[in-house]
Amino acid sequence: MCIPPSTAGIFRLRLSNVYGTAPLVIESVQVARAVSGTAAATHTGTSRAVTFGGKAGMTIAPGDLLDSDPIAFDVAARQPLAVSTFIWEYGSGPKNGRVA
Repeated sequence: MCIPPSTAGIFRLRLSNVYGTAPLVIESVQVARAVSGTAAATHTGTSRAVTFGGKAGMTIAPGDLLDSDPIAFDVAARQPLAVSTFIWEYGSGPKNGRVA
């Protein structure tokens, strides 16, 4: 989920483990400007690392949400973004993300 920017060019991502029954361990997250809203392709040179409390990796407890640190990124309203997560361990429950 993308939290709407409170300042132009700055936003946060919200990751969820609300329906999980085990901790969700995420090693890293990247965000990039997507070529379209229906393809996985991204624009060259737009990828940015996302941090959580200054760290690339994090663990989200079952039933919890976690917001990223602010991401400085030139993004317009309704512009498609590609968010990729690297999950090394697989816990229980569905893992999905939504862009608002």
